Amino acid sequence: MTDLVLENVHVRYGSGASAHDAVRDVSLTVASGRTVGLVGESGSGKSTLARAVVGLHEPYAGRILVGGTDVVRARGRVAAARRDVQMIFQDASSSLDPRMTVGASVDEALEVRGFAQRDQQGRERTVRGRARRRAKVVRLLETVELDPARANDLPSQLSGGQRQRVAIARALAASPRVLLADEITSALDVSVQGTVLNLLRKVQQELDLTVLFISHNLAVVRQLCDEVAVMKDGRVVETGPTTRVIDAPEHPYTRELIRAVPRFAGSLVDTPSLYRGAAS
Repeated sequence: MTDLVLENVHVRYGSGASAHDAVRDVSLTVASGRTVGLVGESGSGKSTLARAVVGLHEPYAGRILVGGTDVVRARGRVAAARRDVQMIFQDASSSLDPRMTVGASVDEALEVRGFAQRDQQGRERTVRGRARRRAKVVRLLETVELDPARANDLPSQLSGGQRQRVAIARALAASPRVLLADEITSALDVSVQGTVLNLLRKVQQELDLTVLFISHNLAVVRQLCDEVAVMKDGRVVETGPTTRVIDAPEHPYTRELIRAVPRFAGSLVDTPSLYRGAAS
């Protein structure tokens, strides 16, 4: 069981008079096995916060606890806890090496993790030998519903939805307990968004992952997330169960966000093909 707990996290760029506080005193808990949506307008600090969690930005202040271990400025064996957190980025084309095949890209993530594979009790066991590694790559591609025959393809030979599947497989190769999904469908055609979201929900349920789902699409958040946190100007201004926050928002900014969403028959307009069959 792995909770993700943020305590008074503060991310600052620069110093002195030119300093900019991108995230300010954010406290947030994503309970083990739950999905929490993080919403807000562009520039509100959502992606910066996610990058701080995975170690791409070092917080200026505050604590980030993964399964009870504070990973901020952690070193040595303690820092290994950060590997339990993996991130799926918005643009799979940028996050995948264009010179590496699909299989090599997923295999690289296995290598970085030390060929780690968890047993049913959550303990890690080592995967030895090239044949077993290839078999693991095949299983990961099957998990994300991508034909293993595409393992020798380059990212440029795949569709946008297929590249995002590879990015998900690559994240899963590290045997994470916590997954951060940063606007993972915003760069995709609407016809394939639902398929990728369906896949994320299936993987989360099957692997009992703790998920922080970053999005600007409140209709998607309503369908996918157990709880939601609303960010504005680097601060979390409202949190709570998704249906309560969306149906009865308390903060003026949350009400403003919801008013900006198109509605049909009194309900938020859903993303076409969400949770229905769609192209890949």
